[in-house]
Amino acid sequence: MRRLVLGLAAAAALAASSAAGATTYIGSTTGCFGAACSPTLTTDSSGGLVFHQGTFNQADSDGFLSIGSGMPPTDTFGTFDLSFPFTSPQLFTLLISSTNPTGAVGADHFSATITGSVSINGSGGVTVNFDNTDHLFTSNAGPFFVTLNDIDVSNGALGAPITGHITAVPEPAAWGMMLLGFAGIGMTLRTRRRPALAQLA
Repeated sequence: MRRLVLGLAAAAALAASSAAGATTYIGSTTGCFGAACSPTLTTDSSGGLVFHQGTFNQADSDGFLSIGSGMPPTDTFGTFDLSFPFTSPQLFTLLISSTNPTGAVGADHFSATITGSVSINGSGGVTVNFDNTDHLFTSNAGPFFVTLNDIDVSNGALGAPITGHITAVPEPAAWGMMLLGFAGIGMTLRTRRRPALAQLA
C-alpha cells in the first residue's frame, strides 16, 4: 500500500512538472492614453506621464514566469516616465501581443485607470490601477494566464517597469493525476494517525 501511495505522489509531482514544462514566451506591448484610444502606439504621453513599449523573451521552468522583476528589468510589459507632477486622472490601455508560443490567441487589452497620488513628501506621483484578473491566452503549447500588477510611478521616474506574471494552465489530465496523488498522500497520513490501543498490565 505504501509503495502504491508513493507511486501516486511521484506521478502527481511528474504531472505537475510536465504540465508546467519549460515554455518560451515572446511578445511586446503597445498602449495609449484616453477613453477611446487604440493601443497601437509604441510611445504615448499624457500630462507628463510617458509610456514606452515593452518587450519580453523569457522561458519559464516551473510554469510561472515573472516579467519585469529583474534589476534593472530587461523584459517588461512597458515602462513609464513621469517628468512633472501629474494632476488629471486618465484612462490608459495596454495591449499585449504574444508571438510565442506560436498560435497564441487572445491578445488582450488591459484597461487601467491612472489617478493622481500625492505621497507624504508631496512628490506628485501617480498610481496605475490595472485589471489584476488572469487573462487567458491559448496556444499550441497549451493555455496560459497573463496578469498585470498595479504600479506606482514617482515624480521624476525614468523607466518605471510595468510588471506581471505568466502562469501555465495545467491540462485536465495533469490535474487528475495531481488530485490522485494528493488523495494517496492523505490516505497515508490518515493510516499513520491511528492511535495504538492501551495494553492492560
